[in-house]
Amino acid sequence: MLKFNIKLISILVLGMLIRVYGILVLSLGEWDERYHALVAKNLIKSPLHPLLIADKILPLDANDWTLCEIWLAKPPLALWFMSLSMKVFGENEFGLRFPSLIFSTLSIYLTYLIGRKLYNESVGLWAAFFYAVNGLLYEINIGLLSGDHVDTLFHLLMQVAMYSMISQEDKSSLGANGLIVGALSGLAFLTKWTMSFFIIAVCMLVFIYNKPQLKKTIVYAIGIFIGFTLISTPWLIWIFANFSDEANSIFNGVIAPVSNVIQGHSGYWYYYLNSIRININELIYLPLLFSAFITFKKQDAKRVFLAIWIFLPLILLSSFETKREVYIMMSATPLFISMSYFINFISRRFYKNRKLVWFVKLIFILLAVRYSIERIKPQRPRLVKPDYRKEMESLLSKNNYIDSLVIINDPNYLDARFYYNLKAYPYLDETKVANIKQQGFKIYECTDGKYLPK
Repeated sequence: MLKFNIKLISILVLGMLIRVYGILVLSLGEWDERYHALVAKNLIKSPLHPLLIADKILPLDANDWTLCEIWLAKPPLALWFMSLSMKVFGENEFGLRFPSLIFSTLSIYLTYLIGRKLYNESVGLWAAFFYAVNGLLYEINIGLLSGDHVDTLFHLLMQVAMYSMISQEDKSSLGANGLIVGALSGLAFLTKWTMSFFIIAVCMLVFIYNKPQLKKTIVYAIGIFIGFTLISTPWLIWIFANFSDEANSIFNGVIAPVSNVIQGHSGYWYYYLNSIRININELIYLPLLFSAFITFKKQDAKRVFLAIWIFLPLILLSSFETKREVYIMMSATPLFISMSYFINFISRRFYKNRKLVWFVKLIFILLAVRYSIERIKPQRPRLVKPDYRKEMESLLSKNNYIDSLVIINDPNYLDARFYYNLKAYPYLDETKVANIKQQGFKIYECTDGKYLPK
């Protein structure tokens, strides 16, 4: 007879409902959802041609990822999922965000599975709860923060790779195990380019700790290499064969965050150590110190695994010049598990002092929920069109032939293209405006949110 885990189901439903509430906003996230949305929409017609601006009215700079024709700033996998979803559910917010709703719910479940596999049922449930209500993950999953649906899929793939690793039997083939990790890393590469190498780095370091023999390490590494290459190479061959200028431009910049500050996202060396108190929990340092102490004292495989998954990305990301709060969320699952193990330890160690145990649990819950409410913003209107969309619809109602219209100087130019198929651009100089007029287009300029003939 099928046995339902009511606690787990409740956590999954809670996480899903929170995210459903978030995706009801009828506008696109400024960074980077609007770019992903438009490219994914264009992929419906041509899945192998990631187009951003495709009307060929103006010559575009292949190096400008905010206004180019071929858009390779992100790999295609997450965009393909969005494209397929919009083909099924329509070119709208729900179709765009539905894959992330599924992926993020699966991530909550994977957090539970990993916590249960490493420790016990209680740790898995607590970790899943913290993942479900986390405010930063919520904003990523619904498209509000940079990375949005791309990061959502990347987090899931990393979790699957980690769960696969801890589930591998000692007697199973090392090459096959490496092949699985490599294939998942290849899928992550097709999701978030070089960030996929964090999966390989964590898995290799954990493997070397558990099986410190050179021959076994080489076999495992070869398996990873083959799996990664088989998955990632076809897309690389395609883009370099067909979009060489854009591909070279992107790959000249993918490692730039290591040595350069990108878009002003800088920070001190302790940026991530400081940010996790806000983005994970203000009490996170207690579980981290406790986990570090226990790991150093006992050094068993499961604790070392968690420590590597937490501290390897933390150390590497801290050494990068570009620092962003969303990057460290690849380690959200082990951070939540460490926090949950700490709560579980307090519950067992002080089981006779029920007031203390409940106080510890309550304070962790309240701090987690507090930041969630701040990011969820319950007061923000849902299912209400923003003013800029109403202005676009008003413009359309006054013009019968939208193919003859061009909008300029519009900060929401990508939204205009996604929602209404309008030919919209951000700021253009007078030379480009004159060029458009010579082609016979009727130009409207966005001024203080209004569209005026130019």
